[in-house]
Amino acid sequence: LDPKTKKIRLKSGREILLTDTVGFIRHLPHQLVEAFKSTFEEARHSDLLLHVVDASRVDNHEFIKIVNNVLEEIGLDEIPQLIVLNKMDLHSDAEMIYLERNEVSVSALVGTGIDKLLDRIDDELSHELNHVNFFVPYESQANISLLYEHGRVIHKNDTEEGVSGEAYLSDKWLQKLKAYVSLKESK
Repeated sequence: LDPKTKKIRLKSGREILLTDTVGFIRHLPHQLVEAFKSTFEEARHSDLLLHVVDASRVDNHEFIKIVNNVLEEIGLDEIPQLIVLNKMDLHSDAEMIYLERNEVSVSALVGTGIDKLLDRIDDELSHELNHVNFFVPYESQANISLLYEHGRVIHKNDTEEGVSGEAYLSDKWLQKLKAYVSLKESK
C-alpha cells in the first residue's frame, strides 16, 4: 500500500511531484481501511489531487462518493481535485461515462490523453499561483531552495546580501515564505 512518487517537468517548466497511491477496493476488510487512510496522508501537502476513476465501471459515482467521504474524514476535502477517467482505450467516446465537464480522459495502458492530462495539471496549478517579488538573504539559503522546489522562479538577481527576483507561488507557499516575498499582483 506504499505510495510511489515521481518528479515530472511540465511544458511550462514547472516541476511537480506526482504521487500514486493505491486505489480503493469496495468492501475492504476493516484492518485495511486504516492502511488506506495512511496512503492519503501523503496527499496532505498537495496542491491538486488527481482522482483516477475506472471509466469502464458503471458505478463510478458511488466510488467517487466513497473516496470523497474519506477525504473529508481526514481533512483533505479542501484540496482542489481533478477527475481522471482511465481506460478510455476500452470505449469509444460515445460509450465513455462522463461524470463532470472538467474531467480528463486517458488510457494509462496505451498512453492516450497523457499529454492533455499534464497540460490540464499545469493549467490547474497555474490558476492557484500568486505573482511575487522575493528577496532571500544568503543566511536563509534553505528558503531559496524552497522557492525553486515549490514555486516557479521567473528570474533572479544575485546581490551582495542575497537573492532577489520574481516567482509564482501557491497560497500555501506564499504563507510559508511570507517573510521573503511580497505580492506583485493578484491571482
